[in-house]
Amino acid sequence: MYKLLALDMDGTLLNSHHQISEVNKKYLQLLHSKGVKIILISGREPDSLRSFSEELKIQDPLVGLNGSIITDYTGNKIYYEETIEESLVKKSIKLGQEHHTCSFVFIQNHIYTENKSDFRFKLFEKYTHSHIEEVGNLQDYLEKNHLWGKVNKILLTDNNGELLKYKEKLEEKTCRRLTIEFSLPIFLEIYNSKVSKGDALHKLCEILDLQRNEIVAVGDGENDLSMIQYAGLGVAMENATDILKKEANYITLSNDNNGISHVIQKFWNL
Repeated sequence: MYKLLALDMDGTLLNSHHQISEVNKKYLQLLHSKGVKIILISGREPDSLRSFSEELKIQDPLVGLNGSIITDYTGNKIYYEETIEESLVKKSIKLGQEHHTCSFVFIQNHIYTENKSDFRFKLFEKYTHSHIEEVGNLQDYLEKNHLWGKVNKILLTDNNGELLKYKEKLEEKTCRRLTIEFSLPIFLEIYNSKVSKGDALHKLCEILDLQRNEIVAVGDGENDLSMIQYAGLGVAMENATDILKKEANYITLSNDNNGISHVIQKFWNL
């Protein structure tokens, strides 16, 4: 019997309106009442995940920032955390400014950006429930506040073509010492090369005393690949990327067609 269900958020648990459907909510609460752990695992910061956890009335650990941080259900007690090497943060931010991308820096539950008037800011704003602080020049702000070594994640938003150019250049400059993945075609996320959702599931197995064959993981994007591969049962959404579908053990319905409840009904017979 599977004892843990790991869920990506955007494009997976959340529908196109960034909401948990009532059908998914009903089945998740039923599954949780049977003793199955429901783990929200996302590029979002713990504070954003906490509100969804409260909506579902569950008190299981939260995995934020693509696996960079694991906390309790409150988002405050930290079980595990990884930051990006200081020199690599500097190269990433500098290159982002050279490419004129819209950048966001994540430090635990805090998010910093340069200019909220940037039209690309609006593309990201709806994907968080946390306050985003406008700080002007990011390099100056991080230097002045001694934050270079505390960054968990950097997110850049732009059109996919520009982000692909940035990604190629950053990989060249950092000798592939970072994990650089798309969560959406317009969102490029950067974090410590040790970090992945798959590695976070491994850490959770240690924390919760579970085996990987007791895990079901569901996702839709490039950054979900490692957890799909790690889990005993890896599930791709119907709206997932082709590479994820190829690696998955099963393909469920789309995020707008209650794909999560379909998984619960099929693999837990509820």
